[in-house]
Amino acid sequence: MLSILLRVTALFCFLFSLHPLTTSWAETEKKSKFSVPEQRVLYAAQQAMDKADYPQVIEVLSTYLKEHPETKPALFFLFLGHACSQQKNIPAATKWFQAGFRKNPDNIFLCRNLAILHYQQKHFIQSGQLFQRGYEISKPPDPALLYQAAIAFYQAKKLNLALKVLEQLFETAASLRREWYLLMIQVCYEKHDLQRSTKYLEAFLEIYPGERNYWKILAGIWLEQEKYTKAATALRTALMTGNATSQEWKELASLYFYMNAPLQGVRCLEKTLGTSSPPQKYDALARGYLLAHRTDKGLHYLDAAIAQQPTPQRLMMKAKALMASRRFSDAIATLKKFLELKPKNQDEAWLLMAYCAVEKEEWKQAETWLHRVKDKKFKEYATSVLRAIAPLLEEMPSE
Repeated sequence: MLSILLRVTALFCFLFSLHPLTTSWAETEKKSKFSVPEQRVLYAAQQAMDKADYPQVIEVLSTYLKEHPETKPALFFLFLGHACSQQKNIPAATKWFQAGFRKNPDNIFLCRNLAILHYQQKHFIQSGQLFQRGYEISKPPDPALLYQAAIAFYQAKKLNLALKVLEQLFETAASLRREWYLLMIQVCYEKHDLQRSTKYLEAFLEIYPGERNYWKILAGIWLEQEKYTKAATALRTALMTGNATSQEWKELASLYFYMNAPLQGVRCLEKTLGTSSPPQKYDALARGYLLAHRTDKGLHYLDAAIAQQPTPQRLMMKAKALMASRRFSDAIATLKKFLELKPKNQDEAWLLMAYCAVEKEEWKQAETWLHRVKDKKFKEYATSVLRAIAPLLEEMPSE
């Protein structure tokens, strides 16, 4: 039906990273009370960490934990998990973060890093659940963790879970980020909830009106709902943001023509004209303006096409447009040029010339041209006109 093909695509940020070993951990753990042996082994681990000697970190801390399995402080497990992850041993890092989180279920650093490692291993449901837990225990609550939970559930194809988390995010966050809107739009669209997709797209575009691709997405969703006027408005807004291609203007023109709005369509087509355009482009513009009853503009573009390539089809179109605007002498002149090209459908031209002559009350000339019509397709019309003008011909003085 239409040449516009719009697919909803969202740009998500999956660049999760483990929380770095910075003083933030140390500050958090100051509240913990370490025994003297714990302080000693953690100091040794820190010295090795500073030298990026990760095997030594693992050796020191894992040996201590084997000897003291009751050890609880989160910093042991954060060091171990980080050291293993630096060595690309993700299963071991996961094991240590998990062990620490079991002992410290309110530690946001262990929770978040465990969620990230599950995500990297494509354990998306576990990852999403951990990000949700991270939001609950973060102080103050970090809404970005809800977004990350929604991404994980989305990757698991659990759209209902993703939507539930996003709804919580939108209800509780003080302000909404660009990528949060995009994920919400994507989830709603994939759930075939076009009404909500539209709602969030419109809210997004109020904040980011220069996002041309998302105006096009909105146009596509309106098209799916057969709301063509809104689709055209959205698509035109997208193109007016700049850098529109000729193909995009043609797509919008096609939509306007489908809506029976030829004037808007042809104005879009005009934007595709270059300094030198082929006659086919002028043909399309001429047809559009003639459909919109802008005869002068239609004739202007027809003449531009004829100047490059005077085909019988273009001359016939011009003649009919001139007749419709009651410019019968010009129509006759154009039809004579048409006949000079010796086309196959000469009988139609003779008949039209006769009609023009009748309108000019040139009865004898009309009779002459009507007698030249031989094709059965047009002969009946010619005969009826001859009968109509016969009384008028009898009243003419004989030469």
